[in-house]
Amino acid sequence: CQAVLVTTDQPTNIQTYSARCGGTVHTDAIDNYNSSYGIDYGVCYGTTPNPTVNGTHTTTHSYSGGTFSFTHYLSNLQDNTTYYVRAYVSYMGNVTYGEQVQFTTPQAYFCQTPSSVNGYGLTGSSELITWQVNNVTMPIGSYTLQYKKATDSDWSAEISVTDTQYVLNGLLANTQYNVRVRSVCASENSSWKTASFTTPVAMMNHLYVTVTGSGNGSSWTNSMGSFSDALRLAAEIRRIYDTTVTIWVAAGTYYGDVDSLQAFKMYEGVNVYGGFAGNEPDNYDLSSRDFDANATILDGQNSHRVLYQDGSPTQTVVWDGFTIQNGAANYTSGNTWSGYGGGAILAQAFEMRNCRFLHNYSYSDGGAVLLRPNVSNPAFKFQNCVFSYNKSDDEGGAVASNIYMMNVNPDTLDLNLIFDHCDFTYNSANEKSALVDFYGILKFYNCKFKYNSAVSPSSGATYSGTVEGGRLFVNCEISHNKANEYAGLSNSTASLLNCIIVNNEDVNSYHAFSSGLYNFRGVMTNCVVWGNKVDGVPVNIYSTIYGYDEMLIQNCAIEGGFDFDGNPNNTFITLESENYGDAAGRNYPFFACPENGDYRLRGQSALVNAGVNNPDMPAQDLAGEARVYGGTVDIGCFEYQGEDLCIAPITMAAQDVYGTSATITWQNANPNEPLYYELSYKQENETTWTVYPGQLHTTWAMLSGLQPQTNYVVRLRTFCDAGHTSEYSPELNFTTSCVNGYIHT
Repeated sequence: CQAVLVTTDQPTNIQTYSARCGGTVHTDAIDNYNSSYGIDYGVCYGTTPNPTVNGTHTTTHSYSGGTFSFTHYLSNLQDNTTYYVRAYVSYMGNVTYGEQVQFTTPQAYFCQTPSSVNGYGLTGSSELITWQVNNVTMPIGSYTLQYKKATDSDWSAEISVTDTQYVLNGLLANTQYNVRVRSVCASENSSWKTASFTTPVAMMNHLYVTVTGSGNGSSWTNSMGSFSDALRLAAEIRRIYDTTVTIWVAAGTYYGDVDSLQAFKMYEGVNVYGGFAGNEPDNYDLSSRDFDANATILDGQNSHRVLYQDGSPTQTVVWDGFTIQNGAANYTSGNTWSGYGGGAILAQAFEMRNCRFLHNYSYSDGGAVLLRPNVSNPAFKFQNCVFSYNKSDDEGGAVASNIYMMNVNPDTLDLNLIFDHCDFTYNSANEKSALVDFYGILKFYNCKFKYNSAVSPSSGATYSGTVEGGRLFVNCEISHNKANEYAGLSNSTASLLNCIIVNNEDVNSYHAFSSGLYNFRGVMTNCVVWGNKVDGVPVNIYSTIYGYDEMLIQNCAIEGGFDFDGNPNNTFITLESENYGDAAGRNYPFFACPENGDYRLRGQSALVNAGVNNPDMPAQDLAGEARVYGGTVDIGCFEYQGEDLCIAPITMAAQDVYGTSATITWQNANPNEPLYYELSYKQENETTWTVYPGQLHTTWAMLSGLQPQTNYVVRLRTFCDAGHTSEYSPELNFTTSCVNGYIHT
């Protein structure tokens, strides 16, 4: 038979949840049509194009002939939805479709019922009730709330609320309640949304959070599952009862408010601690936490900022034991701070302890952190923190402050910032500083600035944008940083005590003047300036702004000496460019192993016992050893301890790199064979290192089970004998090939 001809009519009477659709059937187009067999016809419809009879459709069976039209009523449709329609005819197993038409149902307007009603215990007698309303189509004027004990039959009197939260008071402790909320619109009310909660035994000034929690946060076993909700609850308790609230957060990865510009918010009066296994008692010693085994990770998923603090807090807030990673501050037009501080924007009055800022990114200043104080004399402290692999497309790959966008007068700003035992490694920035770009009073104790880089001018390690700021560096190492200009310490008014500025490199000889100290004025005591180069040529100290008489050098060691007309009170020894040597009358530094960034001292070093004791010296050196050994302090940030050193491996390389495996090779840097080596590796964006199984007694190891086309990082350390372990080697990066590919290096 010939194909049946059917046409589709335009839909009519389109309502919010219904419409009329139909078509015209021409049975006379069928050869030898026999009406006794009957014919099926109707419409196919759906939310995707070209619907068929295998999907949703209407049907009528008829024995009619000739040409006739039909209309079918479509019901149970969704509001504000586009539907596609085709009329069809089926005769003796052959289905023919008409042309496709489409229509869109109108938006429904109704009073939306609240969702996600939750109760959060404040004290034994009070509960914070919160709710949300999504997809609002009819304006909501207020809400009505009622509650009752779960065992009661009658609800309380209606409570009118204009916000999406309310605090119930006068409750019984440790008692289950029901609560219900509805929306009140101008012409109608929504349905009730009901939830239940159990009041805590006492005031909730100590909350617990685990990844799998679903409770009210009163204990580990009744922990909350949302860290963001715990922070908001703690802030509400703080606001109502004027008490400090503590939150303990167990190991795991938390993502926070994923639809917000920042995932988590820092609140005044709320102190938070991570690094817990999730079973510690209330009187647990916080110093016993294992941050590697129980890493508490706050992850920005490379889409938004991780942490934000606003306002003008006066009470110091403590955040202790967190990894803040994969934050992203991408620029959004019309939002002033959208491109700043990929890991965090912090205002003032805080202490960050035992924290790691890893792989954060900002379009503008502050790859990991932007400081934005709202008063003229804010106080900040970072203690035992690590800033690694953070990046800024502008200034400050790790930490930055830009006073020209702050709410204070730069002429009166007194920024009192302390970094204590902090490491800045492998951070990068496009312009100015890979690490810090500050205005104010900065204090660095026992800090490392290593392997950082800046692409454009200037400074791979630290940069100060004003000559008015004051800085203090004690027991600090500034080494192996790279920049187009001023790779080390630049544009600074500072005091340096027992620091080393070594092996920094400027790679642009046309613009660069010094990769060690540039435009420096202040006092250097017991410091080493050595191995800094401009395009391969040693240039350790240079100034184009300040006179050299504004620089006081006391008992320092400088490669090649210091022959500019400077302060007549300068005292220093001239170091040779070679690390080792035995020429009479020459001063050699005898660092442990500059090739892998180990600047501890060997016994033959000219720096041993060559400094001047200072009452401001800390009790320990940068390696945690006694600061004075042998009666007189050594020059630099490491103190010789009268024994042989254990050195990390050198000349690491990735050989025979495949899609799922790679061979890592290295050389021993110690005069004798060590007990063994330890190798650890991880994917570049991971937090936790994997330790290669067993003790390595060879100078190679084969990694297997790797992921193809993935960036990996490897590090090594040496175990020389009982009680003597080297530092970790510099990190080696390599990328696996595709599964069937092969890279030979």
